[in-house]
Amino acid sequence: MLSEADLPLRLVERSAYFDFLGPQDEPWLRVLLTEMVRFEGRRRRELVERLAEPLPCEAPYFKRRSATRVLLRLWRRECVAVVPPVQVRERLFVAAAAASNLNGEAIRAAVATNFGIGAAALAQSMFADVPGERVVHA
Repeated sequence: MLSEADLPLRLVERSAYFDFLGPQDEPWLRVLLTEMVRFEGRRRRELVERLAEPLPCEAPYFKRRSATRVLLRLWRRECVAVVPPVQVRERLFVAAAAASNLNGEAIRAAVATNFGIGAAALAQSMFADVPGERVVHA
């Protein structure tokens, strides 16, 4: 369900008009869906950033905003992490507190080795439980 602020509603003088989707909206809806599918398997934050930009075609603002919000709610978001993010952050903080002579990169490399994973997997796991960092799927 959409919040009141997200309804495709236009106020003109003393009248309110709902802009329901119709056949005339199919072209820009196809473009919107294509853009969303292009970001499948990527971070939700990346998809939201792209959808905040204009589409390469004309799309009514209020209708597009409503359609985007509904579609975003329908997509699944999953935490994709090799190691549980809470454990990664805990070990990083403990290692940083214990090693005052190492820089951040060296600490991350040591913790990654401790987990038996690479630095890239550690970085991916670190915030994988944050809503914007979760991977989206249709």
